[in-house]
Amino acid sequence: MRGQGGQGGQGGQGGQGEQGEQGEQGEQGEQEELKLPMPHAHCPMTNAQLPITNYQLPITNYQLPMPKKQKFPYLVGSKWTAQQKVDGWRHFQVVNRKNQAKWVYAEMVAACDPNVRFWLNAKLLQDNSQWQAGWQTLEEIRAVSEDVS
Repeated sequence: MRGQGGQGGQGGQGGQGEQGEQGEQGEQGEQEELKLPMPHAHCPMTNAQLPITNYQLPITNYQLPMPKKQKFPYLVGSKWTAQQKVDGWRHFQVVNRKNQAKWVYAEMVAACDPNVRFWLNAKLLQDNSQWQAGWQTLEEIRAVSEDVS
């Protein structure tokens, strides 16, 4: 009995091992049977030639959160005309931006003198009484200042 029990135990383990191996082979067989996307008509490869790692993952309902919309996305490189001279100049270009908490700052550089540079809150550029988008001529500046008055 003891021999049978020992064999039975070994046989049972062997049977489990065989089942385990068969289970693993079954899983491997399932991987080999994955339906791969059909190749395009212009592709010379067939499904049999495609690597097994090319299968598609199931689609889940999880969506990544949308990133917040950037304030002033075209700020760097934009050109501005000051309504009043700043350090003797009116035409400036934004060369850098800085985000600090909820505020956006623009580094302005005078078009004719790169040594004249300063930072300002980009929100101020939306104030037409102080800044105009683009480089305006004196006539255009005067026309705008008359409209504001």
